Amino acid sequence: MVFMSLRRSIIPMKRPSLCLFSLAVLASLPARSAMLVNTRTVGTSGQVRAVPVLRINGLGTGLSAAPGLTLSVAGPSLPSVAAPSILPLAAPGEGLSVPSLPSAAQEDPQSLSGKVTAISEQAQPDLKALSDISLQGEGSQAAGERVMAAVLGTRVRSLPDLALSPAESGTPVMPGQGLQAPAKNARKTTRLVKQVSYSEAVPDESKALMEETLSRRKASWIRQLGAMGVELAGPVEPVLSVKASRDILKGEKVEFTVEWNQGETKVGSFKAVVTRKNLNPDLRRLPAPPVADEKKVVLRFKKSVVKDAAGLKIEAAVTDADIKAFLEEHRLRLVTEDRYNGIVIAAVTGKDEAPSLSDELTGRGLLLSAAPFKLDAPAERQIRLVFKKTTVKDFGVRVEVGVSDTDKAELLRSKGLRVLEITRDGEFRVAVAPGVSADAAAADLAGTGIVRHAYAALADAPEDRQVVLKFRDTAAIDAGGLKVETKIGDDQVAEVLTSRGIRVLESLGEGFYRVAAAEGMTGKELASALAAEAGVASAVAVGGLSDAEVEASARGAASYKGRPWSSTEYNMNYSMTEWNLVERGATKAQLEKFRKLCDEAPVRGGGFNPWSGD
Repeated sequence: MVFMSLRRSIIPMKRPSLCLFSLAVLASLPARSAMLVNTRTVGTSGQVRAVPVLRINGLGTGLSAAPGLTLSVAGPSLPSVAAPSILPLAAPGEGLSVPSLPSAAQEDPQSLSGKVTAISEQAQPDLKALSDISLQGEGSQAAGERVMAAVLGTRVRSLPDLALSPAESGTPVMPGQGLQAPAKNARKTTRLVKQVSYSEAVPDESKALMEETLSRRKASWIRQLGAMGVELAGPVEPVLSVKASRDILKGEKVEFTVEWNQGETKVGSFKAVVTRKNLNPDLRRLPAPPVADEKKVVLRFKKSVVKDAAGLKIEAAVTDADIKAFLEEHRLRLVTEDRYNGIVIAAVTGKDEAPSLSDELTGRGLLLSAAPFKLDAPAERQIRLVFKKTTVKDFGVRVEVGVSDTDKAELLRSKGLRVLEITRDGEFRVAVAPGVSADAAAADLAGTGIVRHAYAALADAPEDRQVVLKFRDTAAIDAGGLKVETKIGDDQVAEVLTSRGIRVLESLGEGFYRVAAAEGMTGKELASALAAEAGVASAVAVGGLSDAEVEASARGAASYKGRPWSSTEYNMNYSMTEWNLVERGATKAQLEKFRKLCDEAPVRGGGFNPWSGD
């Protein structure tokens, strides 16, 4: 007597022909017979007789007659066994009528034989894979389940709570025989990401592989999708769009190109390489889909803001999480982040436009400034300004306070200025609105109380009215008959630069400025007046340097041009000499003459010394 029992586990492969035969008989039954859960066989060598029995959800039916099913099978002969026994099922509940199951014996044996052959050919690749001892774990389980799917079909697998009935003869059914109800913690095969679409270029075989790996390798996908920026637990479900696929490594793996999005503000793309044998994915980030320049905005965030903590106002640094929340709140998509220059480039979404949104956001919340990425701002509309680090305010008592990012943001917003650049030295290059005079706007900014200096980018004046001015770092003042050294603050510098009708033409760095006297006043007169200021180290009128002094400076710099000096040493001396001429009030023509004389000077020794400083 032979009992055949099917489980949702891999069938031992010691006798593959017999197993295939058994599974094929099950698959050949009509759909309504659902599942052969226990059979007894009888017959001569090479023949088998099978009787189906069924129990579903505790409801059952019996077979009053069990016509035999006889078919020829290839492979090893089965021994003769006892006559078939009928296995009745539990009686249906009261008042419930369950129709009898149709017999499988009416089918044409030739048709059944054809089904057996087809099932055997379909399952052969996976059976061969299962014979490989290197296939373990989830890989072997996946191959086994594909065999079961091919043999049993989707109808049988979808039936719930299949159980085995005891034999009518009283022969007990051994524990574990037949198909049991799935356990509560059974592995689910639901796809990890619900919304997945494929382009027409992706073949069906690749689609099936992607679907299977998303269903059976969820842990790996969850971890790697997180590294790609996809938030599976976020408020918006991710959408994957598979754009292309190709076989690599002689067909052992498939490479997918995938774009994803979670709404308009979170998008990206990645490459997924899936191994056919074990379904394991390997993800690599790709550049996000490009954004048109017209949709981009350049954002500069404050370094710190004042927050309310339990009724107390405290200053807190702006974190990456704060920036992320700000972008989401205003429906902005992050494009790139330039930490070196302190800027974030984002893209507007929906119907928003970059210029109007920039004006709306500048100075709001965490934002210091916002400007369109593609901004047409000619030099005639540009201003250079530097904010004070501290300023003195009168609260009944004069107190020195710091100039915060919030103060700067409010001023930029109130004046309608768009920030083009912030240098490493803290100088702002901004653009005024069309139709606004840059000179007038610079003068207005200089009088706001928090700006150290401001000047139009193309500011100029006749050289006979220009002065090169240098401020001290500290100065000695008389305090009740005592000389006390005090620091020259930003307020004192700003007061000098806005006095006597002075107009700043250029900030030269290191405390130097090139300024212009008011109309009707010469540069020499202004230099004399400024020299009396306590915070002024020097004031030199432009044009007071003779040509002979310029020529002597050029000869001194040219003496380093060639051996035994290196090119680095020559360039260093050249720059220092030129800067010295600027401090001493050289005109533009004199500076050009210096450069020309140095260029025309011969190279000493035929070249520079490569072993001296380079």
